[in-house]
Amino acid sequence: MITVAIVEDNDTIRNGLKHFLNETDNFKCVADYSNCENLIDSLPAFRTDIVLMDINLPGISGIEGIKEIKKIVPNQKIIILTVHAETENIFEALAAGAFGYLEKKTPPLQMLTVIEDVYNHKSKMNTYIARKINSFFTAYNKNWHKEELNKNEFMILKNLTEGHSPKALADQFNVPTETIYEYFYQIYDKLHQQFEMMDQSIIRY
Repeated sequence: MITVAIVEDNDTIRNGLKHFLNETDNFKCVADYSNCENLIDSLPAFRTDIVLMDINLPGISGIEGIKEIKKIVPNQKIIILTVHAETENIFEALAAGAFGYLEKKTPPLQMLTVIEDVYNHKSKMNTYIARKINSFFTAYNKNWHKEELNKNEFMILKNLTEGHSPKALADQFNVPTETIYEYFYQIYDKLHQQFEMMDQSIIRY
């Protein structure tokens, strides 16, 4: 059973997600909040496998909320809800500690797949995000590919920045596509670690 907490200020969306998850085998919405403050106040006593959080929230934003949650529960898996996936805000959320993102128009079954993937240490990544990560690491350290990522992670990220699809990467490395998603998760994890060590202004590069 994968437990999920929802943080979404739109009542219709929040209640719809809650109902959908609770009607789906192997998923359960264990809490829902209209703002991030209430979730943060419940930590660390309250625990859930996944936090599904809107990026644009009243009060504490989704990005700031991720940072606060990670201070209290460092290993919390967070997925961001957004209107558009290719935005600066999504990269900032991923750098701050999220392991995935979902557009609000995502079909329900695909949404379940993303939640299940993050639960199992697998993430999605697109070319836009890969290029932002590449710029982020390069601005921090021009030798980042030698010091921060292993050889496979570096080559996968490089090829994704050039427009290769996860399926093409899987064929190139002769591994299942699921393995590529595991590499994406590992890259996000290293991004989180570096972001914690750096001044946040570098994220604007």
